[in-house]
Amino acid sequence: MIENPNILIVDDERSIAELVAETLEGAGMLTQVCVHASEALPMVREGSFDLIILDVMMPGLDGFELCARMRAESFVPIIFFVSQGRGSR
Repeated sequence: MIENPNILIVDDERSIAELVAETLEGAGMLTQVCVHASEALPMVREGSFDLIILDVMMPGLDGFELCARMRAESFVPIIFFVSQGRGSR
């Protein structure tokens, strides 16, 4: 098990990303938050992440396309994150 894993959270809704980060940090993990998909790929190139939590539904570059671009350069494990608002079903 990795001691203090470094996790990148990519979600266009800052409040959700920060809530996830706060929860993980409470469990002793290191986190970085990215709210723009276009900024995430350079962060993956420059950082050493143990895990990426990636929102699927983001404006512009969605999570699936971002994942494909990340996979061209990195094999860091990725967990997809999907949230639906109260009006969605």
